[in-house]
Amino acid sequence: MSYESKIDTTYQRLLDYLRENESRGSLTLTEIQKALGFDHHQKVTHRLKNLEKRWYIRKNADTGGYRVFDVPVSDTVAIPVYGAALCGNKGGAVVDEYPEETMTFPTSLLWGASSDWSDYFFVKAKWDSMLPYIEDGDLVLIKKYTMWRETDKKVLVAHNGVLKVKIVQHNNGSYFLFSANAEKLEILRTDDVSVIGYVTKVVKDL
Repeated sequence: MSYESKIDTTYQRLLDYLRENESRGSLTLTEIQKALGFDHHQKVTHRLKNLEKRWYIRKNADTGGYRVFDVPVSDTVAIPVYGAALCGNKGGAVVDEYPEETMTFPTSLLWGASSDWSDYFFVKAKWDSMLPYIEDGDLVLIKKYTMWRETDKKVLVAHNGVLKVKIVQHNNGSYFLFSANAEKLEILRTDDVSVIGYVTKVVKDL
């Protein structure tokens, strides 16, 4: 039995329509409603949300279109998503005690991660000092780790009470925080740094 055969006929018709129109980009609720004969927008919205939760599809926030997965995912994990981690040096605050939301995510897409998901969380990247690796709006998967390690290329730190994703070096008792973006080069020498964890995955186009 295929994975797609587990959903009912109305969901299958919607999934087929999204796949046929995947290359178009943006699809409005009205277009989908008329094409499939639903009598109300809410029925479309409800089914789209359910398909996203089960990772049949994922909406692209930039284009408004839907990506239909060739191999829908059954092995997923719920990971908390916290507030912004700055790829820059302005404003913001350390991660709140409680996450903004929880995202169900396919474990097969989380390379570099282990089976102990309690040590993982997402932060939302803000600004552009870590281009081209991390863009504004990306979800950055962090593995909790309070000790700096030379092998960690990108690290989430708390600097002056602000969460930042930086390239980190440590020398003579001081931390050096580097930006990746050559146009916005920042090299900060500071003692006021706490290592929160290291970057294991950058998730785009969700």
